[in-house]
Amino acid sequence: MKATEIFLLGCEAVPTDRTSDHGAIGGAFVNAWIAEESEEKAISAAQSHIADEGWRLLAVQTIAIVDATSYTFDDPGLEYYTQALLHGHALVFNVWPSPQP
Repeated sequence: MKATEIFLLGCEAVPTDRTSDHGAIGGAFVNAWIAEESEEKAISAAQSHIADEGWRLLAVQTIAIVDATSYTFDDPGLEYYTQALLHGHALVFNVWPSPQP
């Protein structure tokens, strides 16, 4: 893997009691840009970073390798790709509400 390539994982996660507003949130799809040398290490790092945010990883649904050419200059994903290059990871949580009783 080249130094400019990043793993992009599409994950599903659920809130824990450490998640802010955990009672109101049912779950999230998480896009995780991870700078690691292997798929296995990327999955482990994603799980760790997601847990650091107070969430539990349920499943990794997709995995791709991306680089700067994967994005147009105005693509929001480019910002997260660049953040992962600089800091090792970037996470975006797309949450949905908890079902109402």
